[in-house]
Amino acid sequence: MAEQPAPDLQPRPPLPSITLDYARPWTVVLPSIFRYEHTEFIDEFFETGRIRLSSFEQFAKYPDEHRGDPNEGKAVLRGIGANHEVWMVGRWGIAALVLCCSTRLDRELMKSFDRTGVFEIIDPPAFGAEVARQIAGFRRGMSGHCLYREDDSFLARAIDFDPERHRRPDGGVELSAPALAQQIGGDETVLLKSTRYRTQAEYRLMWELDRLDSDHLFVDAPSARQFCRRVEQLL
Repeated sequence: MAEQPAPDLQPRPPLPSITLDYARPWTVVLPSIFRYEHTEFIDEFFETGRIRLSSFEQFAKYPDEHRGDPNEGKAVLRGIGANHEVWMVGRWGIAALVLCCSTRLDRELMKSFDRTGVFEIIDPPAFGAEVARQIAGFRRGMSGHCLYREDDSFLARAIDFDPERHRRPDGGVELSAPALAQQIGGDETVLLKSTRYRTQAEYRLMWELDRLDSDHLFVDAPSARQFCRRVEQLL
């Protein structure tokens, strides 16, 4: 006799996907991700749609090793041109709200985060878009897997750079720092993490704003709940 599912566990819907047209169709199956949180806040989210989003500044304040990372958002960028190099040092994502999730559903991982519950975000892009609708000053959003590296704050990339194209009449060079940083690092600058965090298998959602005046923000997004489900059983 086949084992019956637990009565309080709803069947999981199919994973969402997107289809790209490169002359021939190519389908990408999107990841389903898990947000570890205290049970009372998960209850509040499913009852009202309220969710707390944090910033890199907030992450740096956490005293414990599993959640705190003082290097979040920091990066050293090296752009290598044909005859010149450009070095940039800075902090990225300073006006972004972040929700850190994981592609792992694991009881020990929940314990390491010091959390009591977890919920699943079944369709991350749709969830992110619904949350974005409720954020004033929203500019753009992104989501992606974190990139784990031994040197988590360094990126080097070949770029199309010729300082003579940016030479001013007075002999100086006029550069657009944001454009140059985008060419060297792109969105990778806010996905870098040290390999010591690799077991977290972090998947990150980010909402960039015109400005951010606090290290966190509570957002009421009841329509985002349709893309989530409670997790009643852990592996």
